[in-house]
Amino acid sequence: MSQYESSKVRITYEKSFVAFLDVLGFKKLVYSKKKKDHKKIEEYFEIVDKTIKSMQYLKDKKQIGVIIISDSIILSMPHEAGGNEKIKNFRNLCVAVGTIQRELAIKDILLRGAISSGNTYFDADNHQIIGPAYARAYQLEVEEAKNPRVIIDTSIIGELGFSSTGELINSLNRNQTYEKWNSNILFCWNQDVDYQGIHIEQDYPLFIDYLSRNKKMGKKELKCIVNNIKKNIYNLDSSIYKKNKWVANYLRTIYFNENEGIENIVNEIINL
Repeated sequence: MSQYESSKVRITYEKSFVAFLDVLGFKKLVYSKKKKDHKKIEEYFEIVDKTIKSMQYLKDKKQIGVIIISDSIILSMPHEAGGNEKIKNFRNLCVAVGTIQRELAIKDILLRGAISSGNTYFDADNHQIIGPAYARAYQLEVEEAKNPRVIIDTSIIGELGFSSTGELINSLNRNQTYEKWNSNILFCWNQDVDYQGIHIEQDYPLFIDYLSRNKKMGKKELKCIVNNIKKNIYNLDSSIYKKNKWVANYLRTIYFNENEGIENIVNEIINL
């Protein structure tokens, strides 16, 4: 652990995982005069707060730190000393991010972001964060995330003791500690079938599988997300089309060959 003195504050670095999340289309919500858009902003803050509080019941785990500045959400989770504890903490941070993504997507709010790792100074009370982990997460969000997804810095693979993306994906998806999720945490590319030309490009190896089926993701929630895509996809802004088209194709890869009730809902967006 390294540290240095300033005239006003003592900065102490701690090895941590850091997530930087960006709310897409937030400026339009802020400038909108519609009550429903103002309500979306309120729901945005409520969902983040509720998710973080719900994660704190985990025994013997350090809390996830959170800073919210306008359309940016920054989450931090210390490594812990042992390898297994480090993996558990990383998994719990991914679940928190995935939960926030899913709940916001249901409310028609999409996120993009990245998770990295390294030295971090995090002071939630004063809304202060500095360090390589934050800088790297921010850089990845801007340069690599591109679509409504949260990607994982590939350097984390080796840092957690794995030799490939497949090992990390299998470990996180198989050994879960948060029973309310109960589904894939990271997207598994083996399920990415090319069905009637529907697929997502494997342009980045790791991202959180936030719309995978779990105890909180049933037909009602899926229907809301599908309806949001149908409503938004032909907006005059071409970038909005691309974002919603990616989510549509992502859903198709997840729910291909599912039971009839689920697949029929997703098929509503197959030709958009």
